[in-house]
Amino acid sequence: MDQVINFPLGDNIILGIADHIEKEFIKTNKPLDRCAFVFGGRRPSLFLKRELGLRISSAYLSPKFFSMDEFVEYLAGKTNDFVLLNEMESTYKLYEF
Repeated sequence: MDQVINFPLGDNIILGIADHIEKEFIKTNKPLDRCAFVFGGRRPSLFLKRELGLRISSAYLSPKFFSMDEFVEYLAGKTNDFVLLNEMESTYKLYEF
């Protein structure tokens, strides 16, 4: 599914996403574990997981949830030449630059 969904700033985004998931996946029996969601942090994923649990009310395979940092790390980790530096190494690299 290659689409972008926009929500007005005043809307509850979690309920909007849950409504969309229910309409497109739960009611049509499509697997949720093939979905991924990227949020600005970790907290929104907790609220969405709770809302999905309330709507499904049975066992299900959860979608993948990422913060933006985790998503970039996941994508970069798919290449063989990616190495994650610890804070001390990255600080020294900045100092060298």
